[in-house]
This record gives sequence, C-alpha cells and structure tokens, in this order.
Amino acid sequence: MLSIPDYAYTPFASTYSAGNRMKISTELDQYNTFAENTCISNGVSFISITDITRQGLSNRTLVASDGLHPSETAYKMFTDRIIPKVKMILQD
Repeated sequence: MLSIPDYAYTPFASTYSAGNRMKISTELDQYNTFAENTCISNGVSFISITDITRQGLSNRTLVASDGLHPSETAYKMFTDRIIPKVKMILQD
C-alpha cells in the first residue's frame, strides 16, 4: 500500500491559506499513520511517498502541468522507492 500524496505542496493548493494547507498535511499525516499501522498489524507492506510530493513547490518538475497531480518524474521516484520493496517480497 502507498501513502497518500500531499497536494498541499502543489501550485493548485498554493492559493489556499497557510492554515488550510497545514490542515491538509496534518490530516494526511494522520490518515497515513493510521493506514501504515493497519498495514503493519495485518502483514501488508506500506510504502510512504508523501515526502516526495512535499517537494512539489520547491521542485516543480514533480507536479504535472495541471498543477495538482504528480508528474512523470514524481512517478519515477515513486517506482524507484517501490521496486526494492517488491523485489524483497518476491524473494521471500
């Protein structure tokens, strides 16, 4: 399972107030923590990609041209993080 990307760090959300962006990130952190703990207790792999998406304002190449969704570059970073975990699972 993958964590939820944080869209508060996109040009789309840059028009939101700082408080609203913080609320988005806090709620995503709470959900991702819940999801990760649920995965751990059920033997399901959990991979966080949220930190990658939180670079979206400082590294615009991580955001697609619509200003909201992850770009091809971001998806490559996601898969670079996912593949080693998949390989470990398949070797077990």
